[in-house]
Amino acid sequence: MAETDLKDAFADAIQHYTPMADEQKENAALPKYDRDHEAQLEKKMRRDLEVSQKIWLQYRTAACAAVSDMYDGGTISPAATSLCKAEITKQRIKFLRDYFADDK
Repeated sequence: MAETDLKDAFADAIQHYTPMADEQKENAALPKYDRDHEAQLEKKMRRDLEVSQKIWLQYRTAACAAVSDMYDGGTISPAATSLCKAEITKQRIKFLRDYFADDK
């Protein structure tokens, strides 16, 4: 469930910076400098979001590996790792929705 919500939140964040057909029509009326500036900003935001997601996934893996290591392979280790992953993922979903949602 959390993984699906994460994918949805990330896709929504990317979509926020992907111009739709009606937005492209509106932007066509802008001066060239403004159109170019808007296109560059959207491209930069998509790239920044993709990079941050990749790095965040690496962080989550490392953080939850540390939790697993705390239990040194004991019987609680898988549950603690799953809980870690779920908790950190909820935080990322909240971050993506708080900062990049269309209705902010």
